[in-house]
Amino acid sequence: MPQWPTEPFADVIRARGSGTAGLPQSEWKGRGEFPVIGQGEEYIEGWTDREDLAIRPAPALVLYGGHTRRAKFVDRPFVPGPNVKILEPAKTLDAKFLFYYLMQVPIKSRGYADHFPEVRRCTIPIPSLAEQKRIAAILDKADAIRRRRQETARLADTLIPSVFYEMFGTSPSSESPLGNCLQLCRNGLSVRQGELPGGLPISRIETISEAKVNPARVGYAGLGRGQVEGWLLQEGDILFSHINSLEHLGKVAIYTGQPPELVHGMNLLCLRADATQVLPLYLLYALRTSGFRARLLKYVNQSVNQVSVSTTNLRQVTIGVPPLQAQELFVARANAIRESVTHLESTSEVCNDLFNSLVQRAFRGEL
Repeated sequence: MPQWPTEPFADVIRARGSGTAGLPQSEWKGRGEFPVIGQGEEYIEGWTDREDLAIRPAPALVLYGGHTRRAKFVDRPFVPGPNVKILEPAKTLDAKFLFYYLMQVPIKSRGYADHFPEVRRCTIPIPSLAEQKRIAAILDKADAIRRRRQETARLADTLIPSVFYEMFGTSPSSESPLGNCLQLCRNGLSVRQGELPGGLPISRIETISEAKVNPARVGYAGLGRGQVEGWLLQEGDILFSHINSLEHLGKVAIYTGQPPELVHGMNLLCLRADATQVLPLYLLYALRTSGFRARLLKYVNQSVNQVSVSTTNLRQVTIGVPPLQAQELFVARANAIRESVTHLESTSEVCNDLFNSLVQRAFRGEL
């Protein structure tokens, strides 16, 4: 362990909350002059033209999400999201070194509580600036390798929509109202959800991630199995976001059996395909096409804070229904791609583990 000098957090870091400068999600746009960077999973969560809220790092700073325990390094003009801490390091502390240090601080999750008070109690190692920059440069190179692996997996996943368009185009020869292709179309169970494991996992908006059900982003309902009979998702069911912002309306994910028991939660529709008409994986990608979205928007109800589409209206939106033989061929091709993506994602997880280990070693003075 290196004998680096240390300083109390407050002595080397000026911390302030985004406060009224934090742009609420309702005002985020799909494009704009400034990225909105907050405490969410994505580095850039939205865009805006609000120059009055823009922060221009000189030269860099670190954002920290007290609720998400997520740090982000920022060296470009940006607008902060809500409820994020803006950390300005002293001249003796390199911002990139601070970013990597915060990545490995062991803060135990307490759900959606604010973890920042625990971060403020940390003491910060202060080796020479040259040593800080050397360590940060090594970790940057390792992080670039890790991110390239993740990007490869992401690009592979975009092949399936390309195969869909190649096979079925944008103007299907045969269409049918969506309702004619479903066994089930209903809203989920309305029940209080918790962040921490306890009871049964239940779907929520955050569970939908890149057309997949993300087992790490479910809620938990304090219910026994006997209370949710009929509300457990079946493999091949599709979750459909029908009450949300306009940007996220119509997001979909297919349930593939993980987690093994998942309750269908409120504000997500469960669409269960009638396999005599459409196959579940075909339906998933049909719902993601630009043509379906254009037709969907004709049935949208809009209020001040959100947009929605009713189950009755959703059933009327048409989708292409090619012969089952063609759908089966598409599913076979898509599954082959999905197997390749799963392999890439597993190797990405290994890269993540190795990178996290490297970060830990860096702050033990082993680089």
